[in-house]
Formats: sequence, C-alpha cells, structure tokens
Amino acid sequence: MTSIRIVSFVAYDEKKLKIIYNKNSGRCEYDKVNLEFENHGKSCVNGAWEVDHSRPVSRGGTDHMDNLVPACYLCNREKANMLASEFKVYIAEKFPNMDDYRQKMRKKHCS
Repeated sequence: MTSIRIVSFVAYDEKKLKIIYNKNSGRCEYDKVNLEFENHGKSCVNGAWEVDHSRPVSRGGTDHMDNLVPACYLCNREKANMLASEFKVYIAEKFPNMDDYRQKMRKKHCS
C-alpha cells in the first residue's frame, strides 16, 4: 500500500512558535522528549521539532492554535496523517519502551 504524505508549509512567526513550543514545556506532545527551540524545522538532530496538527489538515484540521502542538521530528514523520489520539495509542501498543521507539524511528527516518 502506497502512503502519500501531504505537506503544507505554514511559516509561523517567533511569537507563535514560542507559544506552541511552551504548550508542553518544551517537550514533544507524543514521546515527551526534550526539544530545543532553536532546532525548529531541523531534522535528525537532538531537539529537532516541528509544528504538528493534532487533527491533520488532510482530515479536516485547521491552523488554529488549539490544533497545533510541538512534535519532535521523528514523531511528526511517523504520525503522518493520524489523529493525535490515534498516534498515542499506536506508540503505546507498538512500542512500550520509549528508548526502543526512538532508536527505531531514528533508524527509519534519519538513515
């Protein structure tokens, strides 16, 4: 089965990025890894993160601040178009050990 990732790029100003980043005290919404504010938009470096849509735009989500969360690069790549609630269940069921999850995601998305 072929997966298609729809990417829409929205440039957020620094004020909005800080609000989104601080929603989880600088941690990823999904795996709770520490993020580095200055690593927003970067990939495969410690603390790399992106703005994620809890409800993806492809599934009716919007760019409203209530729908935006900080996600580490690895989680955002893996989540694709899942709802936040679906992705949290996916991680918990498939990867009970978060260190194992991060290692596998790094290999999958950064190799």
